[in-house]
Amino acid sequence: MQGRKRWHLWSGRRNEIRAPHAPIIRPTTRLVTIGSCFARELANAMGELRLNARQVPGEPFMTTRTILQEIQKAFEQWPTYHDEPYWLKSGNWYHPFKSQKYFAPMPEALRAMVDQVDQEAEALFKTSDIIVITLGHIEAWVQPETMDHFNHAPMLDSVKARFYRLTVADMLSDLTSIRALVKKHTNMEIIISVSPIPLAMTFTDLDIRVADCESKSRIRAAVSEFVCEFPDVHYFHSYEMVSTSAVRSDFMQRDGRHVHRHAVEYIVQQFMDIYSGGIAIPVVDTSWMSATTGTLPSEDTASLQHTHLCTKEYLVPVVDALVAKWGTGNRGMKVAIYGAGVHTAKLWQWTAISDANIVGIIDDREDSRGKSMLGFDVVHTGPDLWKLAPDLVLISDAENQEIIFSDIKQEYESRGVGIVKLYSYALRHRNRARNLYNRGYLYAKVRELMPEWEWSNARIILFGAGQHTVRLFEWTDISEANLVAIADSDQKKIGTSVKGFTVIDPSEIMRLNPNVIVISSAAFQDEIYNGVLRPTRLAGVEVVRLYD
Repeated sequence: MQGRKRWHLWSGRRNEIRAPHAPIIRPTTRLVTIGSCFARELANAMGELRLNARQVPGEPFMTTRTILQEIQKAFEQWPTYHDEPYWLKSGNWYHPFKSQKYFAPMPEALRAMVDQVDQEAEALFKTSDIIVITLGHIEAWVQPETMDHFNHAPMLDSVKARFYRLTVADMLSDLTSIRALVKKHTNMEIIISVSPIPLAMTFTDLDIRVADCESKSRIRAAVSEFVCEFPDVHYFHSYEMVSTSAVRSDFMQRDGRHVHRHAVEYIVQQFMDIYSGGIAIPVVDTSWMSATTGTLPSEDTASLQHTHLCTKEYLVPVVDALVAKWGTGNRGMKVAIYGAGVHTAKLWQWTAISDANIVGIIDDREDSRGKSMLGFDVVHTGPDLWKLAPDLVLISDAENQEIIFSDIKQEYESRGVGIVKLYSYALRHRNRARNLYNRGYLYAKVRELMPEWEWSNARIILFGAGQHTVRLFEWTDISEANLVAIADSDQKKIGTSVKGFTVIDPSEIMRLNPNVIVISSAAFQDEIYNGVLRPTRLAGVEVVRLYD
């Protein structure tokens, strides 16, 4: 059994889906997206991060075949593209292989419009470094003589077309051809995903939910076989993030079809966490997300408890993670701090927030006018703030965080300024962890985890050199696991001895080549997970939280 890969247990699942880190997107990388409506969301969101990302015009391209045709056209391999006549309806001409938003009162005008779109698409394919393909559904309309696929159902009954649903074999063939064209004519890396958005309608006699399930199942099967056959293709799990979420309404709006804006931001952040390198990515609020193995409280409940989280132990790992994402000094994202009170003074004293590219301090209270703090003149929301051109605003106020967020959200986001809330972790989860901190729970939890560790001969590091770790040794069989070290971020504990292990600094963790890190803390488990151990997780090391 030595050397066999570890498997992942359902009981060990987390909100954040495991995926290997592949840092192929750099600040200068050029990306092109093509596919369903979700391709547009990705392109827009990456554009907000100031990346060179564009969606192929003429969208949407919902099926593998329409995407293949578009790529073939860019490389002059679609000989029947100009053979299909335009469609005339209600006094306007429409192109059979373009979105219905492209129309003109005369065929010549439509041809000029479409030629420009095709030139833009060709340039994107030939000059981009990465192509992101998002697949939508399997329902297709086919021209029976040329076997060309229309982008949507024909608008006229006179159009020769037959309805067809793509099979797994069809899509696998299309994807293989897409890859062959991309590799032959470009140096683009390929990232493929499946849209989590359900069908709006079906041309079958099936119930819409059955038709959607069949559509997504066939697509996902084809993509799975494709990625297995070609390891150089990257798969991004946007579909699984929504379909396997603990509470689907966390991601989907009440109509069951459209994804919440906060969910889109989270999906894009996860995409960038996996594929970006050297890019400062804003941390998004995840307080809306229910836990996969329990239910987190609502934002309102959590907001009442933020003042209890205003501690050095909480803020240090959170700010460390934020600064790591934003970048340091003048090269980092431009950050303004909202709040000119005691909280900001503590933040400056306790944490490494000053390492970020701080451009100013904001406070809209009347008594803050004309004041200065930490070497900055305090500004109000308005012209003085916009002159600073911040990329992000960090709310530095534990008690009034949600009120401030509500007051500034619309104006700031309309100007493209991101808002970061320090206190997005739910206190109820922490209290639950404290309630579970007992001999019976921990003994059973470690017994549940031990078989997987023994099977894989995992090298395990305990993170936390406090009383919790002492109790873990006393109450459980953790000493029988293949422990290689105990780590802690408290400088006072580094170098001391706990149960025969010399406590190491977190910077030494990767040197020991661990497979698993177990967080040994009830009070600060999630702060450690999302803070100091976030880079370790992104490097592919499994981090276990004992309190699910």
